[in-house]
Amino acid sequence: MAAIVVTCGGNGGAGGRDVAGYGAAAVAASQVCRLGRVAGTRLLPELPAIEWAQAAGNAEPKPYSPQAVQRHFDNALWTYSTQALSAGDGNTQVRAGVLRLLSTISAVSVKNSTTHGKATLTITAGPEVFGGVGSEVLTIDATTGMLVKDVSTVPGLPTASTTYESSRVTKADL
Repeated sequence: MAAIVVTCGGNGGAGGRDVAGYGAAAVAASQVCRLGRVAGTRLLPELPAIEWAQAAGNAEPKPYSPQAVQRHFDNALWTYSTQALSAGDGNTQVRAGVLRLLSTISAVSVKNSTTHGKATLTITAGPEVFGGVGSEVLTIDATTGMLVKDVSTVPGLPTASTTYESSRVTKADL
């Protein structure tokens, strides 16, 4: 990926530089400028290897470690995947795609289980996915891929548990 240079203007904007067509990295850099967090020039050859040019009088920010970037990515992937699974539970393509995505997170384990006599999968995201604290366990019907239960645990807080039930509605049911 070619380097993307975004120059922050004095007002915190992108200095009038058009970042359209440069992808998410340029847009993110522009957002950082807009928020006024960085002055000077940022080079973004690829994420996470961010090089920071030191602005006059400002301390040089340290880039995130590859491990920190991976943890952030894993957390975002888990969060958005479970939201998609919950919202798109009736769509087989959504379920299949989410399960494939979750399988890419190294801190996620999958075990065969049984819930109320039905074959299920228990998918566990450990503390590594949540910044070292807490865990979340999804129970998914092994036949349909639909959510059965979601249990989230954070030390010092009550356990959050959601049980899912899905059914088809006919016109006669209305």
